[in-house]
Order: sequence, then structure tokens, then C-alpha cells
Amino acid sequence: PIFGQVNSSAVYLLNNVKVEVGDLFLFFGNYHKVKYTNGKYQYVNKTGDFYSDNDLQVIWGYMQVGNIIKDPEEQRKYCWHPHSSNIYTNESHSNVMFLASNKLSFNENLPGAGVLKYREDRVLTAPNCNKATWIKRPIYDVESIVGNRKNSSKKPEYIYYAGIWQELGLQNSSECEEWAKSIIL
Repeated sequence: PIFGQVNSSAVYLLNNVKVEVGDLFLFFGNYHKVKYTNGKYQYVNKTGDFYSDNDLQVIWGYMQVGNIIKDPEEQRKYCWHPHSSNIYTNESHSNVMFLASNKLSFNENLPGAGVLKYREDRVLTAPNCNKATWIKRPIYDVESIVGNRKNSSKKPEYIYYAGIWQELGLQNSSECEEWAKSIIL
């Protein structure tokens, strides 16, 4: 799996990870629970529940790669895709478009891309920690990541991934595959 958002700044990493048809993207972002009261959305806080009261990094979606388009002329045919615009197809850097498969290869009852409902097992943030301090899982620990990523946690039981970045490429393994499937299913 690949974590994060995919845009032109991610192309370098994704080329190094060697993304192929059938690979899986898991998307995550920062979230805070809200409630709708008197016509307004308000942050939930001071309930005593960590998952309700705090900013969290949560896996919110997935996409299994069904097609990889590198040719600028072919990319322009997908006018609905942001990477089909001239700013991407005329630049000197490599522009890559990843299109979703029609169905998931491991569950043909699900589309190749989708938005996931909130579940606690999709929360990356470790309980009682700030949003960038993650539950330490071997699947996305430093040794399991393609590229150079540093764990800045002061405590060995956590992973701290902070700063502005968009993607993590994970080493392929059966454990990683099973974990990713459990997040989606």
C-alpha cells in the first residue's frame, strides 16, 4: 500500500516505489469529531473520550490502481482529472495519473476506490497522544517504508511522523496486505 495523497510532488516517490497496476493506495488525513447544533458545526471536546475530543490522523479512503497513464496526450483525455490540465501535462517533470480499478481484486463486491466510514481501527494516532504520534505497527514502521523516513518519537512504543509530506510507500509483505485488507473490509 501507499499512504497519503497523490499529486505531482509525490511522483518522484511513487516512481521509486514502482507503483504497478493492482497496488493499493490508502488515504489519510487530519480529522476532529464535530456535532451539528443550532445550525452550526462545532468541534466535540471535553467529553472525556480521546477519539471524540482530539485531532486525529485517520485512514479515510482507498484506491486500487487499475491503470497508470504517463503519456501527456492520453492524460488530456481525462478532462475531469486535475492532472489532465496543461499545467501538469506541459511541464518538464513527469506527470503520472493513477486511475482506479473497477472493482477490488480481493473483493469484487466493492468498487476499486471508495471513502471509508470512521472506525477506531482506521485511526493512526496513538491514544492519548498528539495527531502525529501514531500507534506503532510493524507494517508502517521505518524499516517497512520505501525511502528515507525517520521516526522522531521519543518513546519506542510510538511512531512520530510530522511535517508536510504526502506519501509513504510500504514494503510489500503478506502482513502488509492483510492489514490493508482489514482496513478496507
